[in-house]
Amino acid sequence: MKKIIKPKQHEQAVYFSDFTGQPFDQFGPPVTLKLEFNYGSEYDQSHITLHLSDKDVAPILDLIQSKLNPDFKKSLEEDLDKNIDNMHDALDARDPLMCEYYISCNNLFKRLLGPKD
Repeated sequence: MKKIIKPKQHEQAVYFSDFTGQPFDQFGPPVTLKLEFNYGSEYDQSHITLHLSDKDVAPILDLIQSKLNPDFKKSLEEDLDKNIDNMHDALDARDPLMCEYYISCNNLFKRLLGPKD
């Protein structure tokens, strides 16, 4: 037999930026950055999760963009082309959620690829 001695309490939480300490709105952090370190790393089996804003993550994206290997950039360009095709399919299917998803992905890929020369 189960007797409830203390009723369950609903948890209430607020997220803050791990960089600036500023609180996020009721929807939580717009960016969650997760790093996992695997075998061979100095930090083997460690992980860290950061809650950030778009402004917080901008310098990290700049660093990533500056360090990308040309082969990886080529694969990003191919992914961008596929996403554009998929976005057109989603438009034809009148699926606004998938359109929004592909637009967001494309914006990130374009950001990482940087300006066209």
